[in-house]
Formats: sequence, C-alpha cells, structure tokens
Amino acid sequence: MTESTRTRLSSIDGILAPRRPVRLPVRPDSTADGSVGEEAPRTVVESKHSEKMPIRRQDPVDDVTVAFSFTTPLSIRDAFRRQARDHEMPQLYVLFNALETEAHRLGDLVNAAQPQTRRGSLFARADRSAVELEARVSTTLRITRGNLRVLDRLVTEHEAKDRSQLITAVLQAHFTDD
Repeated sequence: MTESTRTRLSSIDGILAPRRPVRLPVRPDSTADGSVGEEAPRTVVESKHSEKMPIRRQDPVDDVTVAFSFTTPLSIRDAFRRQARDHEMPQLYVLFNALETEAHRLGDLVNAAQPQTRRGSLFARADRSAVELEARVSTTLRITRGNLRVLDRLVTEHEAKDRSQLITAVLQAHFTDD
C-alpha cells in the first residue's frame, strides 16, 4: 500500500466501518464427469455492523467483453441509435431494455418474424413484409461473454434462426409499441 493510499484511507476511517476480506478455504466439489473440481473462490466481508457475509465471485471469463454483430433493417437500426442518443445510454442497454420489456412474448415475436410460405403454384414463395425487403445493415456491439450466453440461450429457447432474427423482432416490436 502506498503512502498516499494509506493517507486517504486513514482520513475516512471515522466515516466507513472497517472492512477486511477474509479468504475461506476452497472446498472440492464433484463435477458432472465425476472428477473433482474446485468451488468458485468466496470472500467474506467483515464489518463491525454486520455478520460475516459470503460473496460468491462470478466466473472471471463472464466479465470479458467480446464484440458481436447482428444485422437489422436500416430503419430499425436508425431507431435503435436514435433511442440510445435520446436517452443518453449505450446501445447495448437499449437492446437489454427491449429484450427485458418484450421477454413475455419473445416466442410470439420470433414466430411472427418467420417468413410465411405461399403455396398454390409450381414454386413455393415466401411472403415478405416491407421491413424484410428493406436493406439490412450490420451493427457491432461489445458485450460480456456471460450476457452473450444469455442472448444465445434466448435464441435457442425461442427457436430463432439466429441472433439477428431475435434482435430484429424484439426491436421492431419495442419501437412500434413506444
């Protein structure tokens, strides 16, 4: 600890209750394949106002940010950017808010986004809406691996073709409901 850090800490001693992390022993757990692994490290925070409170640490890999891309029609991308700018929030948070707001009907939105095939002639033709015919543009955002896994789970659960289909359906519904 540097001298300046020690000085800053001593100046707030009377304001905050002292806390010091205490390392708990690691307990081996059995994994799915029968081998013995280690439990995620836990830290206990002590203060004079509380009992020992164990805090489970997240997997550090979940906190790593990665870039991911998706395509949407130009009008939806513009509305997406406009909402982020107007609400002064990152585009990723606009996406999270839309997914959380529309979570109760994700399956219906994805099903409605599936192109309907028209039969009755020699060839099957997909009926496409104006939004589907619009030029598509790519958007790239940074997201943590943990959140990307959640997004991929939603794609799988709701049988979307890919992330782009899920995101387009959600954003289109979110912006038309506003």
